[in-house]
Amino acid sequence: MTHKKSRFFAVPQETHMTSAGEARFPILYYDATALQTFFWCDVGAAQFFLNGTGLAATRFFNGKALAAMGWYEYRDTDIGPYHEVGLAIAVQPSHRPLRWPFLQFLVPSQRRVLGFYIIDLPVTTEIACAAGQEMWGFPKFVTEIPYSIDGNHVAINVLHPESGESIVKIEGQLGG
Repeated sequence: MTHKKSRFFAVPQETHMTSAGEARFPILYYDATALQTFFWCDVGAAQFFLNGTGLAATRFFNGKALAAMGWYEYRDTDIGPYHEVGLAIAVQPSHRPLRWPFLQFLVPSQRRVLGFYIIDLPVTTEIACAAGQEMWGFPKFVTEIPYSIDGNHVAINVLHPESGESIVKIEGQLGG
């Protein structure tokens, strides 16, 4: 039995038309690599992206906000292979400051107040962009994302869609 025939993937799907063509939802991902990175950043800079959302950048013990970046190589999905990079900020409702935000990571998800607000989601295919924007309202755009993991070495680069210059990249050794 191949992984696609596994009972895990036996979920009802519906076909929807996007501006880039038909796609089945939910989109199933059969083979992928994901790398998660976290960075401290200035609370004011993070809050800039949240104005008008009713959310506040979460201030942690060091007075900083937490930015998360996910780097994805989707080799086999219902919409074909593509790369994606996500930038998100740790947030909570503006009216509900958190005294000990790190404890939120230990709270069951249905009671958790802390979440992550997605700022950008560049992708490498039109169908991935259309599905994300049109079905879920995600802030996606299409660009090149060279993605390489060779042994312990990782190099991922998000290129500007017009100039081709690097917007953000990560390169280094995996593991500790």
